[in-house]
Amino acid sequence: MRERVRGQRDAFVTIDEFRGEPRTAVARELQRLVRRNELVAVRRGLYYRGRQQQWGMTRPSNEQIVTRIAGRKGVGPSVLLAANVLGLSTQIPAVETYAVAGPRPRDFATIRLAGRRGRLARRQHGLSAIEVAALEVLDAWTDVIDVPPHQAMSLLSSAITRGVIDARHLAAGAVDEPASARERLRVLLADAGRPELAASIRRARDTSTREAALAGLAKCSPSAGGVLREAASLATRR
Repeated sequence: MRERVRGQRDAFVTIDEFRGEPRTAVARELQRLVRRNELVAVRRGLYYRGRQQQWGMTRPSNEQIVTRIAGRKGVGPSVLLAANVLGLSTQIPAVETYAVAGPRPRDFATIRLAGRRGRLARRQHGLSAIEVAALEVLDAWTDVIDVPPHQAMSLLSSAITRGVIDARHLAAGAVDEPASARERLRVLLADAGRPELAASIRRARDTSTREAALAGLAKCSPSAGGVLREAASLATRR
């Protein structure tokens, strides 16, 4: 068992891998390897075998831990971390937060996991971490960005046109997003030259939600003008 663990590099190790051996004995041996600095304890029953350095064993990144626990599909940075990753904020959160489609797994000392129970389309359509981050920012918006709204929209639009974010994934994964996020996504998709996808996004039911969601976006590019004019027209019909 000890040699099997020592033969691994940059890999997670769990007690369950050693079936057929007494669980208590396995746990005791893994803890012994931790004390010898040959393993890193991530949480109960989960360890990491990195690479030996002068200062000790290398540790897994927060992203690696989240991927191990929650998978890759529909999982990504949330709130301030999402805005920072997308270049929409310079703020660095003290504790990194990741959004997980479905129930919220248990937190770690350096990681907070935010469950998104009602937003399963993110996982169903295989949204990447950066695409999840975009939806998280479109939801939280002015609570997390520290650039003007129209500039934030321009930066997100650029990420789509450069292929960093897949517009089709965003549209498919947004079916169960909050109304305000969907309204901003409509503007984003139009701004990125995808009006057909913008038109496929379900509108918010009430005009007050639309108005609040689109505040500060009047300076967006002409491509998004149609979406904004439509929202303004609906508001005048109240």
